[in-house]
Amino acid sequence: MSKKWLAIPLSFFACFLSSSAFADAECVSAGLNTACGYDCVTAGLNVACAQTPVGACIAVGLNVYCWDPPYRTRRKAECASAGLNMACGYDCKVSGLNVKCSPNPHGVCVVNGLDIICSE
Repeated sequence: MSKKWLAIPLSFFACFLSSSAFADAECVSAGLNTACGYDCVTAGLNVACAQTPVGACIAVGLNVYCWDPPYRTRRKAECASAGLNMACGYDCKVSGLNVKCSPNPHGVCVVNGLDIICSE
C-alpha cells in the first residue's frame, strides 16, 4: 500500500503562525511615567498596558486599569465602565453603576435588575 501525501501550500499555515491578529507591543508615556505592553492607555499622568496581546485596558477619568487573562487563550479581552467603575474580561455587562466581566473566555454574564452575575 503506497502512502499519498497531501500538498498544502505553506501560505495556508501563515495565518496560524502570524501574530498580525494581535497588535504589536508599544510603549506610552505621560509626564515621567512610561509603560510598555499591549492595548496601552493613558489618563492624566497615569499609564498602563496589558502584559499579553489578549489583555485589555481602559481609562476612565484619571484612572487606568488593565487586565490579562489568568490562563492561555487566543480570545481578546474587553473592558467596560459605568461611572468610575471599570472591569475587564469577557462578555462584560453594565447595569446602573455596576459593571462585571467573566474571567473565562467562554463565560457569560447576565443582568438581573441592578445585579450582574457572571460565570467563572
